[in-house]
Amino acid sequence: MPDRAEKGLTRRRFLEKAGQGLAAASAFSAMANRAFAQAVPEPPGRKMGWAIVGLGNLAINQILPAFAKCEKSKVVALVSGHPDKAAKLAARYGVSPKSIYNYQNYDSLKDNPEVDVIYVVLPNSMHAEYTIRGVQAGKHVLSEKPMANTPGDWSRSTRR
Repeated sequence: MPDRAEKGLTRRRFLEKAGQGLAAASAFSAMANRAFAQAVPEPPGRKMGWAIVGLGNLAINQILPAFAKCEKSKVVALVSGHPDKAAKLAARYGVSPKSIYNYQNYDSLKDNPEVDVIYVVLPNSMHAEYTIRGVQAGKHVLSEKPMANTPGDWSRSTRR
């Protein structure tokens, strides 16, 4: 019986060749996947534009990151009493610096055609006022609950 080493087939040589084959197959597979992969297209139509009012813990840690994953909605405006915080978040989420508002110029959201919906994420005592002002600006409004703490809060806000 001839010696395998004489024919060039050793265990070491076999494992080396098998490893090279697996590496080549893996490389080919990766190239083929890239060649045949299709980019996922954007959903048809325009994304709904949202203004986030109030940049506290809930907005920063839950609402804004969730919007970053949305296919049909995007944040287009921010309202805050802290311009530095708003500027940092605007840069992170692709909001134009021109679309950063404060509580004094909040009503000018009505002039921003990108804003379809206002999302009020303020302390509860401020919900009624900013919800009503948003509706008066002609925008749809989503208010974190409650919209008002008492019926009196709501009626006082509507008399303005």
